[in-house]
Amino acid sequence: MPSRTLARTISKWAHEAGQRYGIKVHFRGTEFTRRSAEDRGMTDQYPADTMLYHVHANLLYEPTRLLGERGWSEFLAWSRQYFGAHWHDAGRVGDVRELVKYVVKPAELTDGPRPLDPAEAKWLFESLFRLNLAQPMGGFRDFWKGLAEAGQKVVTVRAAGGKRVLRVTQKATRLDHSRRADSEEARKGVPANLILGVTLPMWSHTPWAEPMILVQRYQPGAVGEAAMERLREIDFERMYARQLWDESGAPDPRVALAVAKAWRERGSRSTVTPFRAPSAEGAYRVHTSSLTVRPEGTGREAAGKTDPPDPPPDGGQVVLLERPGGPPIDLGAADIDIPEAS
Repeated sequence: MPSRTLARTISKWAHEAGQRYGIKVHFRGTEFTRRSAEDRGMTDQYPADTMLYHVHANLLYEPTRLLGERGWSEFLAWSRQYFGAHWHDAGRVGDVRELVKYVVKPAELTDGPRPLDPAEAKWLFESLFRLNLAQPMGGFRDFWKGLAEAGQKVVTVRAAGGKRVLRVTQKATRLDHSRRADSEEARKGVPANLILGVTLPMWSHTPWAEPMILVQRYQPGAVGEAAMERLREIDFERMYARQLWDESGAPDPRVALAVAKAWRERGSRSTVTPFRAPSAEGAYRVHTSSLTVRPEGTGREAAGKTDPPDPPPDGGQVVLLERPGGPPIDLGAADIDIPEAS
């Protein structure tokens, strides 16, 4: 069955499966294998060196009601008859990566007695042109569309205990970072306040994950139209990050910094480093070609952490708030000095 025909057939099957059996179909992943007729044992139908494509799909579906053994067997038999092809229910998904591992193994295209030639490559390109080989469906498709419209994405983070969990986070804003240089910058060759990027949320300076803005030659007092324009972009990023911080239900930043300070003063093993104003000795060195971190003991190390901090001293714990109005936070059994707003 051609890939395009298979995709349309699966969409129709998903609609009917929902009406007949209450089955929700969440995802279709189309794959194909490329092997010779000889390898497939089909030399009675094709010349031995004929390359045959076997198109198939992985489907992620979910029953919304109890069908029972009889109802489930009926659903499987109906699906097999609907497609008129081999059908196998693999049970519960153990690793979702198996659904989208690959479309085709590269070795099947480049290796073997008959590698892909230009004519066959053209045919394959035209056959797959504008075809969604990995397709969210149903409610999952609506969820994915909502992420795109809201400028969000799903990322993997490490929760307490080292467990990997999925979280929805805001994508970095796409600003047209000005690289136009003033006459003084053009003479020196290194512009000030140049945004290199915005990281994913990380645990660095407080027990709450937050994004970091990487800036080359940060100079709040820089003069020159281009440098001041880039400074305004940095301020915009900071205000946007604070907006997301508040919407996520995180505490006042003064509270977060005071908590980090208390942890460190009480001898916590936490990797969180309370934020300090940058200095000449403490500036981060960022290399755009490769990441370099100084060995321990030779100077300041990059403090960005992708793992959550260790538990605070005195048996306290932190619950990361996933939404406004989330559960209360236990910060341990000690008083915390919250600085006054300046």
